Amino acid sequence: MKKYFLFILLFPAWCFAQDNAAPIIHYNIYATLSSSDKTITGFEKIIYKNTSDTPQSFLWLRLIPNAYANDKTAYSDYLLRAGDTRFYFSKEEQKGYIDQFDFKQNDISLKMEFDSAKNDIIKVFLSNPLLPGDSAEITTPFFVKIPYDFSGFGYNDDDNIELTHWFPEVVSHQHVNSFTSYQSLRNEHTDFDVRITLDRNDFRSNANILNKSTQDNKTVIDYHLSNAEDFILSEIPEDNSEDNVAKNAEEKFDQLIPNFLSNKRPDDPQTTAYFINQKINSIDSPLHKTLQPAFLFNLKETDKYNYLSFLPAFGYNNYDKFMVGAMIHNYQLPLNKFNFLLAPMYATNSKSLAGAARMEYNIWKPKGWWKFAVSGEQYSTGELVSSEFVNTEDQKNLYYQMRRIVPSISYTKYYGADEPDKKWNFLLRAFFLKEENYDTKNITDSTYSFYKKSANSTIVEFQTTFSNERVLYPYKINFKVDGNNDFLRFGLTANGFLNYDASGKGLNVRFFAGKFFYMNNGAHYGLKNADMQKYTLSLSGTRGNTNAYQPADFTYSNYFIGRSESTGWMSQQIAENDGFFKISTPAEYAPVGSSDNWLAALNFTADIPDKINPFSILPFKMPLRVFLDVGTYSAAWADDYSAPSGKYLYDAGLQVSLLRDALTVYFPLLYSNVYKDDYPVKRFVHTIRFSINLENLKPKALGKILPL
Repeated sequence: MKKYFLFILLFPAWCFAQDNAAPIIHYNIYATLSSSDKTITGFEKIIYKNTSDTPQSFLWLRLIPNAYANDKTAYSDYLLRAGDTRFYFSKEEQKGYIDQFDFKQNDISLKMEFDSAKNDIIKVFLSNPLLPGDSAEITTPFFVKIPYDFSGFGYNDDDNIELTHWFPEVVSHQHVNSFTSYQSLRNEHTDFDVRITLDRNDFRSNANILNKSTQDNKTVIDYHLSNAEDFILSEIPEDNSEDNVAKNAEEKFDQLIPNFLSNKRPDDPQTTAYFINQKINSIDSPLHKTLQPAFLFNLKETDKYNYLSFLPAFGYNNYDKFMVGAMIHNYQLPLNKFNFLLAPMYATNSKSLAGAARMEYNIWKPKGWWKFAVSGEQYSTGELVSSEFVNTEDQKNLYYQMRRIVPSISYTKYYGADEPDKKWNFLLRAFFLKEENYDTKNITDSTYSFYKKSANSTIVEFQTTFSNERVLYPYKINFKVDGNNDFLRFGLTANGFLNYDASGKGLNVRFFAGKFFYMNNGAHYGLKNADMQKYTLSLSGTRGNTNAYQPADFTYSNYFIGRSESTGWMSQQIAENDGFFKISTPAEYAPVGSSDNWLAALNFTADIPDKINPFSILPFKMPLRVFLDVGTYSAAWADDYSAPSGKYLYDAGLQVSLLRDALTVYFPLLYSNVYKDDYPVKRFVHTIRFSINLENLKPKALGKILPL
């Protein structure tokens, strides 16, 4: 009974305190809307009552149309952080603003002051301090240039207009923040009396119509609205009036998962993203979870279940052909502290076991992520066909494999909500490799057999990468050191992208500089040393064959269809590393552009606009780009170097990309004379190169919400 009595006593005081927290505001607005000019000319009277317990000497007013004035506003920054560049690249006529103020109180002009950092917030100083309980009338004319509708305010492509928060409006000091999105607005509930003159009569509003008349082919409407946050006027059909502010579709889980797997989507993507953010910020409350089997994966109720997922596994290369098997893993969102993946497969051609495995342990710290992992792979890297050899006793093909074990330690530093696109990664790993090849032995003077032999090697690698994956002018800088007892090589790679417009097209610039060192005299035999050549630097994008006299993918970090091929279309695959020229002299023992000292290169890749892209008529995207590579290397500066191309080499041509750049085909059209002179077969088809980057198939959205 005492509790109820206390509540009865306190309830009136609580209600009174709530009323006092919000001022009483009434707007009288007279405005003329010109749909053709997309402007509003208006006059506003604000009746404001101070319901606080202290005098007020000024009022804060929000001017939302000014958020659309230029690309330096908080609204523009918000859209860029959300991956939306439409407003940043909008034309001047698509921008908007509000101005022509003359604030007065009792015919006394009032001083006004813009916030130095917020062009959409203004402070208006009253003629005298407004005492608690007193009211003031403030008037001002205003003029609005209506912007293009980027987020629920403005005109659309059909010239339909939607008006929301289009007039100067009082805002309490608790909510004095620049406008970023309508979902974040906090306004006082106020009353409106609005008379608006329209040159169209198909507008609708959230207010009641008191009177409607026609004068000089224009419609004059009197509206009244009580206890509302905003007076809205719109001629956009209701089914098309949803707020489209910064809707980055890729960030939605339901866009990443096919419709037929809808039963595996999270019930609340925002909740899932929240838990992921908690992990990144080291708020990782361990919960008891039930182990649950799943087919493929499951993202539902991951706060309750640890899923053990099963799915088919497939692979392909030229030697194993199709590899089939099964995969079992416990990866889910948000990540578990301990994750594993096992994918054993059977190779249908080589009749051997293949597959991959990975285990990792994660530790989240505030704005940081430690990962301790070990992975392993096994697959065939070459084939010796017995029918191609005579005088041999062997009756079957010989397949040789690569086995790789890679322990690693990784740390990623994040920069928080204010700079969500920045991260700095440090990675230390070792490659324990067992590489098989073949050799022959004589049986008789005219008969021999071939057999497999293997060699073990270890490569240690350290790299650090700083990236800013912002939607506008993103960049990435990587520094890498790798080596063993015989060599050490340094590489610096910088990538930057210059956006053309809001389409996502632009110019990519890549810079690479590398330096190579021999670590002992026994390893220093020059570029014709087969054991060392695969580790050296290359102006051209490297190939997969580690047994040829040329730079190669010696850590097996890239996927190659025919890693050991020296002829045919599969031999024309290259990896994006080192100087990344698209042209090369693969048949040479010391290919043009290879160096055991130093080299440097610049790579330019420019998107061709859709207007002149012949592939733009296709029902699917096929980006066409122009590439240009320019570089030099140590041999070009040696005294005995006599190549007619001089000290700098180049190539240029066209490239076509598919599957979000996972597959790119390069067509070199122009290149230095040294490549022309040294090409063994001078046919255009032999100059074509292609690259496969499976990392590009990974949804970019996951990089925003999951620290990948």
